Amino acid sequence: YTYGANTEYYDWSSSNGGRFTGIDAELVYKMPERNGHSLDALARFQSDQEWQSSADLTPYLTRNLGARIIYDYKKRYILQLTSSYYGCDQYPEKNRYGFFPSVAAGWVFSNEDFFANNPILSYGKLKLSYGITGRNPYVSGRYPYYQYYVNGGVYSLGSDWSLFYGYQPGMLANPHIKWETSNMMNTGLELELFDRISLESDFFIDKRSDVLYINYRHPSFLGVDLPYENIGKLTNIGFDGRIGYENFENSFKWYADLLWTFCKNTIDEMGEATNEGELAHLNRTGNPVYAHYGYEVDGYFGSSPEGAPFQTFGPTREGDLKYKDQNNDQIIDARDMTMIGDGRAKMDIGLRAGLIYKGFDFEVLFQGQFNRDELLSGNPLYQPFIYGNSASEFALKSDFPRLTLSNMNNYHPSTYWIQNINFLPMRNLE
Repeated sequence: YTYGANTEYYDWSSSNGGRFTGIDAELVYKMPERNGHSLDALARFQSDQEWQSSADLTPYLTRNLGARIIYDYKKRYILQLTSSYYGCDQYPEKNRYGFFPSVAAGWVFSNEDFFANNPILSYGKLKLSYGITGRNPYVSGRYPYYQYYVNGGVYSLGSDWSLFYGYQPGMLANPHIKWETSNMMNTGLELELFDRISLESDFFIDKRSDVLYINYRHPSFLGVDLPYENIGKLTNIGFDGRIGYENFENSFKWYADLLWTFCKNTIDEMGEATNEGELAHLNRTGNPVYAHYGYEVDGYFGSSPEGAPFQTFGPTREGDLKYKDQNNDQIIDARDMTMIGDGRAKMDIGLRAGLIYKGFDFEVLFQGQFNRDELLSGNPLYQPFIYGNSASEFALKSDFPRLTLSNMNNYHPSTYWIQNINFLPMRNLE
């Protein structure tokens, strides 16, 4: 069919199913308050099995034993201890379980005697927490600590060089693979003013270690598919905030909440073979996790390409994109790629507002993102004549490069195809 033309629905269908069983048990104890002291305790057991018909026949198994204790003294001083002993069958027996504890403390200073009957501050709380959590992404299939063998081995034997097909090792097994871990610290402040205005702020640092990456420092002449290893390190740092207002005194009541999150992440270690000097721009260590990579556009070719670096993607003509020679070798190729954008928003924002009047209520919700880069390269909706596509409105812009039926020079990932995405749409109206 012609790309972009109306088509009939496909006349085939497919389906797959699965089965999930779980056991959950909780034991809760609540101590009656005595002389201002109160204590809540919880113990929890969870065991899950999931069969996926589209995957292998062995079920995915997880098991968790968790506990939590909350101590409170006179609604002023709060201490919470939490722990989780979590197991997953995708790791070898010695690394199957991980212990993940956390501690959190809070001080409700507005309940102190020196804050009694304060006309301005109706609630105030300081909080601090630190904890370790585990993450178990499924990489390289099930049981990465076992060595798998796959079809594809071809050998020439005999004087007539007859081909014989067999098996060859798949991705190398990693008998030491284990959980990824996250060490997170959070500090925050909560305020309520005049019984109407509420303010919340949280600052957090999340240091992740043992992140699964392929270690490309191993020499390539090994001739095998390298395994995932717990060598990565990431840093997330950010700030959460909230401002709220509510007026529920009269028959006409209204409220509003503004929330935002700012977050920045960095790859501290990922096992890449780092480059130095004029090739340092190829390194991904130190960049965001969701960074876009491509070529930096350095204008357009004129009527004569003389003096410009040679671009290896096909013949260039007037109006084609000209790329920057990052390593100064007068050749534009994969060694000139660099970071050109960040695919993760640096700020998320939400706005909720509503009113209530004599039994009628109204609420609206907005949600948006800011400073997120979208890479349009590779999307045929923006590339004229590719895959039988026509010239879209995007291609009719005055700065669009030369239109062509075959030359792909202009459609490689580059800063031309990076578009900053900012949006704040209305998500819900009730």
